[in-house]
Parts: sequence; C-alpha cells; structure tokens
Amino acid sequence: MRRYFFRLLLILGDLFSYLVSFFILLYFSNLFDYTPQLLIVNGVIFFIFMLIEETYSLKEEDIIKKTFFILKGVFFSYFISFLFVYNYQTEEKKYLFGFLTIWYVSLYFIIILIRYILEKLAVKWNIYFRKTLLVISTREDKKVFKDIFYKGFSRINRIRCVVKADKLMKMSDDEINQLIKRHNLSQVIIFAKNTKFEELMRLEEKLEGKVYFIKIVPDFNQLQLAEMEVIYINENLVLETRQRLLSPYRIWVKRFIDIILSIFFIVLFSPVMIITAIFIKLESPGPVFFRQKRLGKKKNVFYAWKFRSMFQNAEEKLQIMLKENEEVRKEYEKYAKLKNDPRITRVGQFIRKYSIDELPQFFNVFSGDMSIMGPRPYLLSELEKMGYKANIILSAKPGVTGLWQIRGRNELTFDERVQLESYYVKNWTLWLDIVILFLTPYAVILKRKTG
Repeated sequence: MRRYFFRLLLILGDLFSYLVSFFILLYFSNLFDYTPQLLIVNGVIFFIFMLIEETYSLKEEDIIKKTFFILKGVFFSYFISFLFVYNYQTEEKKYLFGFLTIWYVSLYFIIILIRYILEKLAVKWNIYFRKTLLVISTREDKKVFKDIFYKGFSRINRIRCVVKADKLMKMSDDEINQLIKRHNLSQVIIFAKNTKFEELMRLEEKLEGKVYFIKIVPDFNQLQLAEMEVIYINENLVLETRQRLLSPYRIWVKRFIDIILSIFFIVLFSPVMIITAIFIKLESPGPVFFRQKRLGKKKNVFYAWKFRSMFQNAEEKLQIMLKENEEVRKEYEKYAKLKNDPRITRVGQFIRKYSIDELPQFFNVFSGDMSIMGPRPYLLSELEKMGYKANIILSAKPGVTGLWQIRGRNELTFDERVQLESYYVKNWTLWLDIVILFLTPYAVILKRKTG
C-alpha cells in the first residue's frame, strides 16, 4: 500500500511543479487568452510521456538514470506541445514558442527539486521502505555488502534479518515462508560474491514465488556486467558491450556540440574569469594561470589550463609533505588529492570550492584538446594506476565535467573514478551528456565538497 501512496506523492509533486512553473511564467507574460488550451492540452501530453518514460517507477536507480528519464519525458512532451502550438493561427505565435520553451526548462528543474525534497521526506518519515531479507555466504561478504548497502540500497530498504546461504538451502519451503511472514518481508537480496553461478540460481529458485522482489548481487570484478547490454539471439541470452565514443558519427556530433557550448560558456563566464584573475594577482605573486600536462585522447599529452589556486613552488612542497607525513601520503595515493591542503591560497580555496578554477578549460575544449563532458583529465603519473582501463578511458577526450563530477567528486576513490569513466565511454549517449550538464550546477553549488 505504501508503494502506491509514494507513487501518488510523485504524481502530485509533478502536478505541483507543472502548475507552479506555468503560473509563475504566466505572471510575467500577457498570454492569458491561451491559458486554458496550453494548461489542459499540454498537461495531458506531459503526464502521458512521464508515464511512458516510467518516471513513477520505484526501481532503485541512481539520480543520473532518474534524471535521464525525467528529462526525456519533459523533452518529448515539449516537442509534441511545440507542434500543437505551431498550428495556432495568431500573430503571437513566436511569443508562445518562447513561453513554451522557458516553461518546460523551468519545469524540468522544479521537478528535480520537488522530487529531491519528497524522497528526503519519504526516508525521514518512513513513508515507503522495502523490508528486506539479506542472504550471504561468508562474513567477508557481509562486510563488503555494508559498504554497498549504505551507498545505494539503504535509501528505501531496511534489512530485517540476515541468513547464510548454506542455512537457507537446508530450509524447507514452509520454514522460508514462516521466516518471511514473521519479519513481514517484501524483498530478498542475495549477496554471495564467493558463490558459484549454479548455487546462486538454486538460491533464487528456493525463493521464487515467496517475495515480491529478488535481487542478486554478482561478482562484478569477474565480469563488468554493469557495462553490458542484454540482447537475445534465437532465444539465447547474449551480453554485449560497446564503446560508443569510438563511433565516427558520435565523435562528430560530440565535437560539434563542444564548439557551440565552449563559445557560449566563454562568453557567459568572461566577467567571472576577469574578476578571478584580478583577485589571484592581488593575493599572491605569480602567474594568473596554471598549466599542467595531462593525458588526452589516445594518450596524447596536452596542457590543461586552470586558474592558479596554489602558492608558488606547490609541487616541491607536496613532495616534502608526502615524504614526511605517512597519513598525507596514503590520502594522496587513494584520492589523488588532499582535503586540507596547506598549499592552497584563500582565493584558491574559494574558486576550487565552486570549480571556478576550471573555467579556462573551456579554451581547451574550443581548441579540441578536451570535451565539455567526458572522463577526468588524468595526470601522466596516473597512467599506470589506471591499468587496462586506460585504453578504454583514453579513447575519448577528457571533459571539463563528467560522471565523476556529479557522482561524488572528491569522495570517490581513484578506482571508483576509473570504473565510472569506463562506463561513460562505453555507454555514451547525447541524453547522458545532457543529464550531466544539467546536474553539474547541483554538484558544484549544493554539494560544495572539495579537496
């Protein structure tokens, strides 16, 4: 019952977002004559596409996928509404097009905000949770699962009991049903990374028909299933992996977008860049800009430009710190950064906090060394640490922003970044870039975590 109530909350939240975005914009325009048609017809179109894109599904998908489906729903409803307005026979048609565009852009951001608030309240007030049985094989599995659970599963799941895999296999159907009934369970998560595939399937068979959800967490270290697509050939299941950014067509599309966006952002942020340059020069001696060798596409080396955020001789100070302090060395090896870095100036702390130091990289994008969205630009010294993933990641241009920016920034370990960026290169779509672009301001301004 709670699941349906939570879905209803999401629908009401979208209705609220739809009306608020419309009437705020209407207040600043004089298009009141078209209010009933726009509000009713576009509303029907909007909710139809939001349903088609399954934006009210309660799947445990991360914010990127959710934002992706919401963006598609809003975009397609905007496109159909655009065609609807196109048939209007009125001199105010061009104003209606402008009204419609601004309305749907604002609608998208308001939906994201309202849904974020609703999910936070749902977790706080226990509006909707899945009561879960955790099946494990070893104590080591339990330790690893805790880390995974609190990074994702804990949002709408509560572990009610834990059972070892071998014990579950010995239980009868009646005993399993009693266990499920006693704890009022609705889901089972089988986490047995040291268990063979055949044994996992037998565990799943024991639970079939007894709970609403069954999840199996396989060993992703053996096979990168998260980066694969399931297809069927003559009723045979086949796992397919692609590297989409090796496609000449996609490379051309991405480059065209990079040129347009880099010019736009250079013009947009030029006042910020001028003011930043002045403050850097006033605070400490040294050049305004800092350039550093980075790994580009196909391992080609290029100079990435940034605003200088450290005192001079920062690299020499870093080497001394790494030699003298073991904890600092371990932190730098794990994250490739330091959270409390004494080498950073006061202006540097501010511009790093809001990623202003990276604005000059839009010139790198315009020149073709970088892309707006892409993998993180890696240091030359990090090539060996990337391992075999380097061939995948460095088949694409590094980006000013990317999945690493919106999925944790400096909270991610080096290995987590590498995994994330490998996924990006293999699964790139124009929609994914749009989602990253829209979520970057949230990651930079609201999270404000740096190091």
